[in-house]
Amino acid sequence: MPTSLSAFNKEVIDHITALKPKTVLDVGPGQGKYKNIINSVSSEIVCDAVEPVEKYITDYDLKSKYRNVFYQDIIDFVKTDRTHHYDLCIMGDILEHLFLNEAMNVIDALAYKCKHLIIIWPTNLPQDVEFDSYYEMHKSNFTLSDIARFNIQVYKKTFGFYRNRLPVELHYALIAGHTTAHDEILRKLIINNDGYVIGVENENC
Repeated sequence: MPTSLSAFNKEVIDHITALKPKTVLDVGPGQGKYKNIINSVSSEIVCDAVEPVEKYITDYDLKSKYRNVFYQDIIDFVKTDRTHHYDLCIMGDILEHLFLNEAMNVIDALAYKCKHLIIIWPTNLPQDVEFDSYYEMHKSNFTLSDIARFNIQVYKKTFGFYRNRLPVELHYALIAGHTTAHDEILRKLIINNDGYVIGVENENC
């Protein structure tokens, strides 16, 4: 569906506030939810989007919200784009729409294009074609262990609901890009026992 669950909205806001990105890539924006969240932090952040469903681009007027809207799927984007780099990439409820090897390859490629990545995804949540779009199918059911090879700075998991008698779990990870300098890594964040950001030790992080 062209929106995503709200379980980790606060984490997204906290990390955008702490990282202070100047440029953001929003993968699969749908209705533009994360652009609205970004605007709530700062209207000065420049955002591009990769959206493969033309109907979403027109119905939700994405071209008026983003600097560039790349009308292609994210697999083609990371294979063909040679010029764009970003401070932050957000993939909210996107990677489960790819086969597992595709999802890992996309993270790997974007980690060279972006200083940090936020990924949000569910497990145990089957979904077939919806809204007449093949892109809405869920094709993989990966967990933390599948992304352990990346430079994970923050990871959180919460219980969502039950589907087919299985607990649907929702996952959040903040990943440092492959070329991100150590002084930009979010280990400098002050995080309380509940996993929320409550301060920053070094404003240059």
